[in-house]
Amino acid sequence: MSLTTYSHLRPLTMGQIIDRAIRLCRYNLGRFVGLAALVQIPVGLVALLPTAALWYNNALGDIETDPERYFNVMFYGGLLTMVVALVSGIWAQVGAAAMTQMAVDSYLGQTTGIAAAFTKIGRSWVSLLGALLLGGLIVLGFVILFVIPCVNIIAGIPGAGMVIYGVLILLPLLVPVVVLERLSAGKALRRTWELARQRFWWLFGFFLLLALFSLVVVQGPLYLLLGITALASGLEVGGGALSIIQVVAATLLGVIYFPIQTICVMLVYLDLRIRHEGLDLALQAADGVLDEPAIVLRQSPPASERLLVGAEWGYFIAISVGLGLVFGAIIALFTLLMFPLMLGA
Repeated sequence: MSLTTYSHLRPLTMGQIIDRAIRLCRYNLGRFVGLAALVQIPVGLVALLPTAALWYNNALGDIETDPERYFNVMFYGGLLTMVVALVSGIWAQVGAAAMTQMAVDSYLGQTTGIAAAFTKIGRSWVSLLGALLLGGLIVLGFVILFVIPCVNIIAGIPGAGMVIYGVLILLPLLVPVVVLERLSAGKALRRTWELARQRFWWLFGFFLLLALFSLVVVQGPLYLLLGITALASGLEVGGGALSIIQVVAATLLGVIYFPIQTICVMLVYLDLRIRHEGLDLALQAADGVLDEPAIVLRQSPPASERLLVGAEWGYFIAISVGLGLVFGAIIALFTLLMFPLMLGA
């Protein structure tokens, strides 16, 4: 590779990250959409199983008139739903790991096919699942603290901010950290936090923007399609049919959006390392010396001594209070709008 290969590696704004993600996906449309379809379509098909099973049982007759059958449907239906969620979640994370590998290779000037992307991630997906499980247990621990008297008053406000920040920012950012740096679950969680704390509020704003972008690209068209379907059928489409239409539409829209979202997260990861660790300079220095950029990507600085500093506690409290005020304002506005209607009734 020549030194100009990495000339595009520089700090990016929010808009530039989304723009580059869309451009990278467009230039490699076949490979990215092919991998996304390989991930999203099986997940969508598996997600149809609980709906199809419930629909089949309803076709046999009213289940509420048969208590034993009602119990079996509810019990095994719930069990099937949990198994479906587990299988879909695992495969989705494996796909996210492969998509991240393909995206970073394409961004750094390498061509990686679909099969090669799954091969190159090795067993890093196992560490990714372990990190997500550990992160979920931490979130569960905070939820338990929220319901303990006295403790919830002290831990509730900063704890809620930690949970929101962790789910919104840290869990998505875990994927490139694990896949590209090949860290174990515990080290990956700490490493992700070390990266995120360097641009705390910028990341919070960007991932909120990404969530809004998802709402416009995926949820907006999805709800529009469901509304048109209901109106076109004269509101005669049953709940089961609407559920199937929703799953199919969400799957197809996910095939388009999944690569863009994954590439955005990958670019955020690279941007953090370029700004604060000189990743661009390290790649240029290693060009011609090392055969794979992956070797440079796996080199990261040691973690800081303190897990949290005083200012960061304040950040989490600000998130909790700020979002609480926003939701409170929304509820108050909704109440004011509905109050005249309730009086009229």
